[in-house]
Amino acid sequence: MMTTTGRVIHVAGPLVQVRIEAASACSSCGTKGSCASGQSRAVWVEAPEGVSAGDTLKISMPERAFNTAALIGYLLPAAAMLVGAGITAGAGDVAAAAGALAGLGLGLVLVRILGRRAATADFSSACTTTEHSNLTGDFS
Repeated sequence: MMTTTGRVIHVAGPLVQVRIEAASACSSCGTKGSCASGQSRAVWVEAPEGVSAGDTLKISMPERAFNTAALIGYLLPAAAMLVGAGITAGAGDVAAAAGALAGLGLGLVLVRILGRRAATADFSSACTTTEHSNLTGDFS
């Protein structure tokens, strides 16, 4: 189970927006300037009962869900591109390049479809612990 903590910045019915700070390892990474992972980000998760802005939440995601999402997001477009190029390779280089682009486009569309479907399935994050800190102020 992958776990991180964040601060609630907005409550909207059954969902809360939580600001997650960058991991401490990000500060020493060589690619921190070009990677969005080193920045804080806001995510939406299902709200535990009684949560309010300023509370600290522990958010967890099953490793299997993370690994599956990574495979869908990275491997599927690359595999579709190679299949597209392979199917059209017999017709010449230009056709192979066009087939690769068509395969990549199809792969990205499939990622979008599967990503939307996965967001409502087992891939959503879960809040496991709420620390009511009752802080006041601007959390945006």
